[in-house]
Amino acid sequence: MQKSRLYELFCALDAKDLKALKKWVRSPFFNQREHVVKLFDFLAVNVSQRRPAPDRGAAFRALWPALPFDDHKLRLSMSLLNKCIERYLVWVQVNEEEAKAKLKVCQAYRKLGLNRHFQKSIKDVDQLLADQNVRDAEYFQDRHAYFLEQYHFTAQLNRMEGIPLEDVQRNLDIAYMAAKLKQSCAMLSHQAIYKKEYSFGLLPEVLAQIEENNYLEHPAISVYYYAYQALRPDAEETYFHAFKDALVTQQTHFKPAEVRNLFLLAANYCIQQINRGRMQ
Repeated sequence: MQKSRLYELFCALDAKDLKALKKWVRSPFFNQREHVVKLFDFLAVNVSQRRPAPDRGAAFRALWPALPFDDHKLRLSMSLLNKCIERYLVWVQVNEEEAKAKLKVCQAYRKLGLNRHFQKSIKDVDQLLADQNVRDAEYFQDRHAYFLEQYHFTAQLNRMEGIPLEDVQRNLDIAYMAAKLKQSCAMLSHQAIYKKEYSFGLLPEVLAQIEENNYLEHPAISVYYYAYQALRPDAEETYFHAFKDALVTQQTHFKPAEVRNLFLLAANYCIQQINRGRMQ
């Protein structure tokens, strides 16, 4: 079973996940087959005790000790367990960020026509977003989803005068521009290393919008705007200094993993300058 996707998945799970999954696979809501529970227990013990990967015959005997080996029967059990674990992983991801999970609750209340429940939950989402310090592209995606949910609720009540269309559009624009700049920086870095030319699509229009309007007030845009400008082959050095200043002063508005990636962009710029013989 060593090369099976299921066994690889088990090896990647930590003790916390295995403990939660032990309850998950026993819940009739997620699984109603006893052989799937037995297969989970068999693999969980094997992985937690760091034993060598079991062969398929041993796995089959753990599930159906009185039956002759049937590979198709075992594959079916493995597939069902794999799907059960995937549902658990989705549940973990959905509930990892409270604001996103709460937005799903708002959506459910709106569809059920529970207006009071919706209004209480949407206020909770607004507070959750306001309380967080992160202001990255994903934050504006969440703000867009928040206003979009309000739009659907207001339209459902036929209160057209209260529809927050401008807020929906504004947060969508900021989220898109921030994500576009972030992706463009990654493409520039890759292009410099592998000498491959890319098409940047709507980036010229995005840059024009940023320069003509007051979008640089948003860290999610300003940091990547200056990074992109600095990474261009013919860039002026002033753009790198602007990028460095923005990164130092605004890094608290990004998650740690993204901050590391931004410092890697700065390092890439320095490497490019050294390769061009600029040692200062």
